Amino acid sequence: MGESENLKERVTMYPITMSVRITEEMSDEIPKMAAFDQLKPATLCRQELLQMVRRYQRNPQYKRWLKRTGKAFE
Repeated sequence: MGESENLKERVTMYPITMSVRITEEMSDEIPKMAAFDQLKPATLCRQELLQMVRRYQRNPQYKRWLKRTGKAFE
């Protein structure tokens, strides 16, 4: 798979970009942590966010809250 094909596949998998503000300490640590896990910093951040989303999706309190307020998000 060529570089442009690989990029196109990633864009399709993750079509939404989100910007966040982080501290200087986080900016220093995230690349080190990613290198430790042999990942790119963005991949590490995406994996952590995905774990957080999955954790919320399993949380019964969140599920109840979502049922009560879900119509506001539609």
